[in-house]
Amino acid sequence: MPRTLHTRGPHMNRRASHTGAGALMKIALIKCPFGDIEYPPYNISLLSAILAGSGHEVKNFDFNKSMYLALKKRDRKVRWEPEHQWLQAGTMQSDFIRSNRGMLTSAAEEITRLKPSIAGFSIYQCNKDISLELAAVIKDRDPSITVVFGGPECYLRKNAENLACNRQVDIAVIGEADITLPLLADTLRDGGPLSGVKGIVYKENGLRFTGKGAAIKDIDSLPYPDFSSFAGLYRMDRLPVQSVRGCVNRCNFCTQTALWQKYRQMSAERLFSEISFQLQRHENARFFHFLDPAINFDTGVLRKFCAMMRDNRLLLLKDLMDRDMREKCGIMDIQWAANAYINGVLAPDVLLEMKKAGCCMLTFGIESGSQNVLDRMNKKFAIKEAEEVIYNTYKAGISVAANFMFGFPGETEDDFNDTLRFLKRNAKYISIINPSFNLCDISDPSYIFRHPSEFGICPPYPPDPIFWKTPGNTYKTRFGRYKAFYKLALSLEIPNLTEDANQGYLLKFEDLYLARYYRFEGEFDKALKSYQRLAKRDFSSTLKKIIRKEISDFRDGMDALKASR
Repeated sequence: MPRTLHTRGPHMNRRASHTGAGALMKIALIKCPFGDIEYPPYNISLLSAILAGSGHEVKNFDFNKSMYLALKKRDRKVRWEPEHQWLQAGTMQSDFIRSNRGMLTSAAEEITRLKPSIAGFSIYQCNKDISLELAAVIKDRDPSITVVFGGPECYLRKNAENLACNRQVDIAVIGEADITLPLLADTLRDGGPLSGVKGIVYKENGLRFTGKGAAIKDIDSLPYPDFSSFAGLYRMDRLPVQSVRGCVNRCNFCTQTALWQKYRQMSAERLFSEISFQLQRHENARFFHFLDPAINFDTGVLRKFCAMMRDNRLLLLKDLMDRDMREKCGIMDIQWAANAYINGVLAPDVLLEMKKAGCCMLTFGIESGSQNVLDRMNKKFAIKEAEEVIYNTYKAGISVAANFMFGFPGETEDDFNDTLRFLKRNAKYISIINPSFNLCDISDPSYIFRHPSEFGICPPYPPDPIFWKTPGNTYKTRFGRYKAFYKLALSLEIPNLTEDANQGYLLKFEDLYLARYYRFEGEFDKALKSYQRLAKRDFSSTLKKIIRKEISDFRDGMDALKASR
């Protein structure tokens, strides 16, 4: 017999009791450009449900998507498409602010009309500057609003403190906010001392850090994310889901393990009930995208979830055809995709179960075809094992996506050639290739960032995330390997590795990346030549303006340097 579908999350009807006598708190949760525009924002949706369950009135604002829709198509492509990610962290945000002050003013008016007590911003590196700008406009219009920053860019204390130093930011939440943010809202409402809220940085005679905040132990107890406020911006046929916090692996380049306090896994029953709930609430829902670092950490949970999805498929399906006909055809209308780690869990029988449960794609962090490099990365699998999993996934009818990076410290030319040979052997089983945009990014708080000398990385320390180097391995070296890899992948006709699929953006802007590299190395004549070649390229008017601004800033810097000598 099919299991009964759950319609309410663990906290859907709960209201926290409060000892204070403060008035109802109005809270605005805000996401600014830039970011993903395919799925409604998961973190805001979850925090909205948590805060509502704690007795607060919450309104969500996805300015990332609304401003995307408000722009002309050519500006959307320039500012949001993956091929222009090189602009988003800095230059693109500055240009967006200059070019769209009217939209930012309108957004601030929309927030202040609500008269919230708290304006909470979800901060990423790619929207940090725009968020600071919007927060400043809000604060100027209504200084009584408490501006709170949180999100991935605040997970490290030093980053949170840097953000809190800005005059328009009152408080920064460090790390996971499931417990901290409701407690902060209660404290602000009741007039209590902020020193009692663990996990924040706030202003009081300078900056004060309250200590490490608590992380939720049982993620089954979380409410279902509330996507309802985004129904006007998204088709709601594709929704995100997260069943894991943290990672059990310890890859040396990864920041996941250090950012999350500990690994936690949602139960199969809780995961299935969330998907059931979202399907019932959003009639268009057909696809779920797992945000987890990997879906196959726990064999028991994965198998049980797949069984529940398979056994209840008729209850999950929509009215696309007569129920008897659906059952006869065995149609599984609901599909999902996830990241997966190469391990023994993904045996052929498990992959077939996943396929029957609706899995349509798995993305694997292969990263290299060299066993030497995988060992240096602390990847816990063998090349042969990776090839078997890729083949078995393909054979099960699940599309394979594979991630690769280039020039990990210690990678030799022979190691890189092993990667090319790996690609040749397995290309016919792979649907999507994702070459790393940053080639090999070394970011805080990864193990390699905090132990650079162990990997032969040259001073200065800490290493630059992009332009670090070891003897014989520079950014230019890594870029050359990317070019060789990309050329081979194109020749192998892997379906989703084409210029049209935006996978060739590094090559399109090669002169820009090399100009920045030469600037970093102090080779200013080479940088200037690269910029001059870039200026002759045929780009859209918006891109030309942004590129001209970077070149102009470079020239001004050179003039100032010459004048100081």
